[in-house]
Amino acid sequence: PPATWLAFRCIIALVHSTKEAVSAGTLSSSGRGNESSYNTCKSQPNRNHFIDAILNGSFAPSVSVLQHYIKRMYGSHVVVSQTLESYEELAFASMAMDRAPDNLRRHAILTSLCKLCLPSWGKKRTNTQLKESNIDAIWTLIRIIHTHYEDIFDEWHPILSTLDQLSSISMSSKKLPDTYANSVNDISCSFVRLPEFTTSFSSEALSHFVTSLIKLSNGTLFGIQTERSSNLSRETSGKLLLCENTIDKVDNSGQISDNFSKESSLGGN
Repeated sequence: PPATWLAFRCIIALVHSTKEAVSAGTLSSSGRGNESSYNTCKSQPNRNHFIDAILNGSFAPSVSVLQHYIKRMYGSHVVVSQTLESYEELAFASMAMDRAPDNLRRHAILTSLCKLCLPSWGKKRTNTQLKESNIDAIWTLIRIIHTHYEDIFDEWHPILSTLDQLSSISMSSKKLPDTYANSVNDISCSFVRLPEFTTSFSSEALSHFVTSLIKLSNGTLFGIQTERSSNLSRETSGKLLLCENTIDKVDNSGQISDNFSKESSLGGN
């Protein structure tokens, strides 16, 4: 409907304007954009306060609406591409305005984007098939990582968790058209180059990366141990039930009845 499309375009325009307000006049050819944006905003407290007020008032509704559109209209390339572009712009604006470790806006936008990278986030399912919107979201996440790796703190945990979940499934999918074959291959190559890419990190950025990697490893180990404990518990319960049945089948003379022996024999004969 026209009204729905108009509402969508309004959100896209708002996000783009906010990003432009943050970056206007701050990019230089000799420095990193996000650092210069942040320093310039600090030197202009009135402008910084005004933009921060816009972000505070519009950020949560914008993310909610964008997430709604991309989940409901994942088959529309126009909606998906423009929505993910807005995700990238919101990430830039959030990181440029506030590099504090507890930046909730940065955490919210990156976590929301991570959840768009998989059909079912948080569950390792080897038979999961990726859609075009998932591939596009992964590319957006990779671009943000490549551009803002120095500005990512605890958000490395959902990012690494997403990459870990992607590693357990096949990137190629029957649901993907042939035009996405090169994209899938490039994403796989990007994952392989991640360890080498971390050599570009500063000591602070690398510390946040490693800390999140340890958390992910501990969580995975705990999950494996929990699964093993559950399996052992089920196995033990089965054995106890078998013992109880055996006791019930013992006749008065203390011998297992012939009927139980026949029931328990291989093939039931």
